[in-house]
Amino acid sequence: MSVEERARRRASFFKLLGHAKRSVAFVFILAFLSLASHHARADELFGANVSDAFALGKAHAVTASVSPIHAAFANPAALINEENSSIAFSVSIAKDYLRVMGSRSQLSTYPSYNIAASTRLAFPAPVSDRFFLGIQVQIPNGELYKLVLPHEDEIVALFYGDNQRKTSIYAAVGVRLWERLSLGFGLSVSPHINGDVKINFQETGSDNRVDVAVKVGFAPTFGLYWEAFDGLKLGFSYRAAQRSKVRIPVNVHVSDNLPTIYTQISGYAFGGPHSLNLGVSYEFNKIALQISGDLAYEIFHKPILSAPSVTLFDAEGQSLQHGVPTPFSLNNRFIARFSATYSPIPSLGLSTGYAFRQSPVPAQRARSNLVDSHTHRLALGAEYCWSVAPTLELRFATGLAADILTPRRAEKLEFLPQNPAFPRLDIEGWALAWQFSTTLHFR
Repeated sequence: MSVEERARRRASFFKLLGHAKRSVAFVFILAFLSLASHHARADELFGANVSDAFALGKAHAVTASVSPIHAAFANPAALINEENSSIAFSVSIAKDYLRVMGSRSQLSTYPSYNIAASTRLAFPAPVSDRFFLGIQVQIPNGELYKLVLPHEDEIVALFYGDNQRKTSIYAAVGVRLWERLSLGFGLSVSPHINGDVKINFQETGSDNRVDVAVKVGFAPTFGLYWEAFDGLKLGFSYRAAQRSKVRIPVNVHVSDNLPTIYTQISGYAFGGPHSLNLGVSYEFNKIALQISGDLAYEIFHKPILSAPSVTLFDAEGQSLQHGVPTPFSLNNRFIARFSATYSPIPSLGLSTGYAFRQSPVPAQRARSNLVDSHTHRLALGAEYCWSVAPTLELRFATGLAADILTPRRAEKLEFLPQNPAFPRLDIEGWALAWQFSTTLHFR
């Protein structure tokens, strides 16, 4: 064998070995994520449905700069930046360190998983580059959806813990109007639970019945995306409010000597507010720096969390007694987000972000005990792009965020010795969230 042939085989061997090392490292990362997904206790990402880990590292200041594969939630109009097709997978792990009434809260839940996809729809000319489709699905670990109707005076952490445990589905279409201007439209899905329970203690069970139906509710989303000139991008998005309704009639026949009891349990579980988001982003191409900012206004026109009401009916269907608890009303609020992204090399992006979130919860001076406070978020993120082939690119992103709650204290103005937060509701603490995402981008 000639010296040139041995050198060529040696180079091929080390090239193959390098690919093997990268593959083993990738498998190791996936194995670690799988292990963490099954054993870590975590919340979802504080009400954020963006499945991009790099967006978490930007404190979600992405209305004008979101990656197209994650645009179905943040801004559907940004789908037009999709070159061909992409699919992404991510896992979110969070941990709260909140103290309520001086005690450590127990709010952590298992991780959530995210799947996102976007594609350029193949239409013939002249509309071949006009229509784009995106979808995002967020699935919590263990339970697809959890509806909680708490007691009227129960201590409830509004944006943490199990109140965020829900499956979220966003689907959207982006339409390019002109080269630099686009619109986006979409829908989000939420369930409504309708049931019917009939119990007859006089029978052996043949007359007992439980019917449960899960109906689907839709909320529209809208987005606008405009590249005013090279480097400057403006974005606007609107997401309609979501609420899940529970309605379960219960009929109980105890004895032929007693009248049948007709009741109905109804209430609204956790839902999101109307959200208006305005974003701006500017890229300094000479120094590979991008600056982004968002201003959001959220409208809580109805209580998003309510204790259940119980109605007692007579045999003719007339209401005899209707117990309606005091609703948990909320204030509208502003959220400000800022981020900076720097690319030291074309394949690597580093980000940092800050966000301030007003609390929509008024001072809890009466019976209700909603836990929330003004929050400062600090975030860091990184993204690496690996060109596997001329038509395939792998992107690995990670993000880490810390929510710092300002200490808050509210004195009860009523004498409520049985209330768990009497005489004063104290809140303080912080929370951490980590997210990792992998994206396959087909060019």
